[in-house]
Amino acid sequence: MILFIQTAPNVAAQTAPPYFLSNYVTSLNYSNWDSYGCQQVHYSTGEGVSQISLILDFGTPWDTGGEYGTVLPQSGIFAQWDSGGQSGIRFLIANFLLGYWNCHTSKSPSIILVIGDANVYTYSNNTNAYWMGQVVDAVDGWLQSNGWSGLEYAVAGSDTETEWASYSPTVAYLQTVYDNEGAAWIYDFGDAGGCSTSSYSSGGSCNNGWTQSQVLSISWGEPWADPLPEIYNQLDAQAEQWYEISLGSLAAGEGPLAFDAELTQYTACEQVGGCTGVDNTPAVGWAELYDIMYNNANTRPGVVNVLNSSDDIRYLG
Repeated sequence: MILFIQTAPNVAAQTAPPYFLSNYVTSLNYSNWDSYGCQQVHYSTGEGVSQISLILDFGTPWDTGGEYGTVLPQSGIFAQWDSGGQSGIRFLIANFLLGYWNCHTSKSPSIILVIGDANVYTYSNNTNAYWMGQVVDAVDGWLQSNGWSGLEYAVAGSDTETEWASYSPTVAYLQTVYDNEGAAWIYDFGDAGGCSTSSYSSGGSCNNGWTQSQVLSISWGEPWADPLPEIYNQLDAQAEQWYEISLGSLAAGEGPLAFDAELTQYTACEQVGGCTGVDNTPAVGWAELYDIMYNNANTRPGVVNVLNSSDDIRYLG
């Protein structure tokens, strides 16, 4: 098991940190992902940044003919988690990490590579979660065997959206991933859709039958949960939702949520011609979440957690 150290809050921070590009994976052109990993060295350089998180989002869990994997975003291509050879998601991830290793410099930060999919389970079950966890574990073991684990780590992640699936199948799927990944945690890079922007209660309602306490559970309350929240909305709504959930965690004695980063989709929106009202830039997304945490710290002590970096997602393949 790999343990990561949370950076202590620094309430003096006032400006947005560097942002880093995460990716919706849209193709299985394996040779390209070596060069994408190399290019990531350029995108990952930031003054004073020693460790960052980067997402590879493989889309919707899917199984067909006894093969388990995902349907990739945009392209609709089926990608198997592990084909047993030089193909599938496992091989693509390895090429990406090889490219980053080959091109990194002394100034390159270590990367926590978040291997993720969405909580859309119509065509999935816990066997799919098993294979996802196995791939994360295999990739991380490969990094350690090569002596690269000081620079590159692999963990699981979930684009958990409340409207896509209810809480019960979501938490069961994620627990199965965790039971098989052998890593420290699972990043929740999803939303708190429909949750209150002005109050918290354990039974406070969110979309699709979720409650605020259930969102808290899969983003922070479970032993494997760590939040990297979507802050797409230009009107502060998502930042306010996460602030209330953080207050609920504090009141429950679990401490405030530790946001190492937040996620925006500005680059992906630009690629598809725009996304009205949900295309915060990385700097604005960071500022919305930081400001509501920091500006309320005097009256709600312990809530502030400084965001040390910022992620923006794009389509790549």
